[in-house]
Amino acid sequence: KMAGDADKQNEALGQLGTYAPVLLVMMITTLILSFQSVRFALVIGSVAILSVGLGMMSLWLSGLPIGFNPLLACAGLIGVTINDSIVVIAAIKANPKAMSGDTEEIVAETMSCSRHILSTTVTTVGGLIPLLLFTSGSFWPPLAVVLAGGIGFSVVLSLVYTPILIGTLCRIRQRKLDRAEQKRLAKAAA
Repeated sequence: KMAGDADKQNEALGQLGTYAPVLLVMMITTLILSFQSVRFALVIGSVAILSVGLGMMSLWLSGLPIGFNPLLACAGLIGVTINDSIVVIAAIKANPKAMSGDTEEIVAETMSCSRHILSTTVTTVGGLIPLLLFTSGSFWPPLAVVLAGGIGFSVVLSLVYTPILIGTLCRIRQRKLDRAEQKRLAKAAA
């Protein structure tokens, strides 16, 4: 029976590995088309990678084994974390002053999203508490630890990391636009 379970788990991981690159390309394409920016899509991609790291760090801190369920939990973790960062980026993108790199406006837009992000985090982690406290074995606890820990720690990615990175990208873009405008005015004056 154990060999059968291990074989099925390896088969499931193999199938997951087969479809993951296709799904990754589709996600990246969707993000680029949605934001009309490769840079913003790369920020979201980095958030996804870091959230998996935070989920796996939670698993390591708990001392539970890695297996199929924690890897599957990473997919859900990525979804929630990306959603939170997309909300922040969309709010910043909707504000022209924030898009010009104005730090106060970026902070204001991020704070306007914080209630949504924090409520999502608290309800998701709260929903996983029964799995954390009242189950044993190697099936549910690793999945719950990756999801709860990763989502809990990922608040920092959504409310700190994402706005800092987006603000930096916006300021760089604004400087380039300002230089181009100065060159255009200099040519027009000459």
